[in-house]
Amino acid sequence: MRSNLFTLIALGVFVLAGCGGAIATDAPPDSTAATPAPAEPTQTTEPDTVVLAINPQFSNAPFFVAMEEGYFAEQNINIVTQDIQSTSEALALVVSGDLEVVSGAISAGLINLLASEPDVRVVTNKGYSPEDGCLAPAMFVRRDLAESGALDSAETVRGLKLAGRVSSFAGFTYEGWLKNDYGLSLDDIILEDVPQDALIDALANGAIDGGTATEPLLTHILDSGNAVIFKSYGQLLPDMEYSYVLFGKRLTTENRDLGNRFMVAYLKAVRQLYNEGKSDHNIEILAAATGLDPELIARMCWLNLKPTGEINFATVQTFQEWALPHDLIDRMLTEEEYWDSGFVEYANQVLGAP
Repeated sequence: MRSNLFTLIALGVFVLAGCGGAIATDAPPDSTAATPAPAEPTQTTEPDTVVLAINPQFSNAPFFVAMEEGYFAEQNINIVTQDIQSTSEALALVVSGDLEVVSGAISAGLINLLASEPDVRVVTNKGYSPEDGCLAPAMFVRRDLAESGALDSAETVRGLKLAGRVSSFAGFTYEGWLKNDYGLSLDDIILEDVPQDALIDALANGAIDGGTATEPLLTHILDSGNAVIFKSYGQLLPDMEYSYVLFGKRLTTENRDLGNRFMVAYLKAVRQLYNEGKSDHNIEILAAATGLDPELIARMCWLNLKPTGEINFATVQTFQEWALPHDLIDRMLTEEEYWDSGFVEYANQVLGAP
């Protein structure tokens, strides 16, 4: 496993000592002033450590803000991070207890894990697709196809070569679009499993006709001049909960107070991004965390975040209804099996209205 472990030391601790005292009076003239009693030593509690799977992708913006601004430290939490590139690997590690917080895009693998692990739960979202929101994530197509009108009819759409796999979220996205707009299915197009870092070259040499991408890759693809946005996720999948944050057993069951405090810090960062948007301060934080150029960060789409952190389970149900007949999931989950709403409810009580 490729990992990069580092520890963010808590910037502050909670002082547990109480305060109080008697009313002061003047000492008698002939009295000898008493030597002040030594102050009691300040008592502190050791910060709780939480192991977080994270890599320097822009989609992890709320975590970067929460760490940099000291929001986890305010909750007496010490964050230990592991750079995990594979979501499937991260999900396996959260089951084993080696990771405690994982985030990613909704998938059949996530549904199957939750069905078999009752102490692992989605706790909030990390991105959704409002119809009138930012244009990323989005489906892109070759510029010449879009300009030629090749996407105007079912006849010309048949045989289209798109990046993705049947079992991926892209497969779910394509099938909904094909069915709704043309009465077609995935069987009518060709899916090519192309690594994300090869998408631009694949477009340039005609190996694919389009695909789906989020930021900053989407802006890089558009900057290449070979592709245009065809439809945003908001147009293809209105209000879809495409990304999640998940807690392992320690936070959901063994120490819910710690899970509650983690959520307060996370949601505080979400609200900073939601309320301040592309401020110079936020751009500086995210540029340092991701290594991206500040100018690129300033012009690309940012995450669509909910300041209250709630989940729209109806859209998750839509994904499950697609995945089940494709034999990608073992069974469909109820809302209670999918997400534990108690953590965002607690955080909203602490933080108040956004």
